[in-house]
Amino acid sequence: MRSQSTTLTLSPDFTGLNETNKLNFSWFPNPTSDFLNVEVDELYLGETLYFYSTDGRLIKTVVLSEAKLSIDVKDLTNGFYVGRLANETNVVFRWIKN
Repeated sequence: MRSQSTTLTLSPDFTGLNETNKLNFSWFPNPTSDFLNVEVDELYLGETLYFYSTDGRLIKTVVLSEAKLSIDVKDLTNGFYVGRLANETNVVFRWIKN
């Protein structure tokens, strides 16, 4: 099982603060056939994940109600998809349904 994850480091330069915020965001397995697992910092609970087909159609939205979610993707056709975490970081990730 292959897992992809990303860690973003955000510097709030515009505030004049010297602290750094980290967003830990991971999704797995990739590819998947039934469930896409998403893990995110609790700081981002309540944010929305948007899932798009490769032609740009919005196909699913999920509100992050827990730090670890299993999202049912069985109803989607096989292919490539793009996910986006809609917040100030605007994380974009790709995954495959097979």
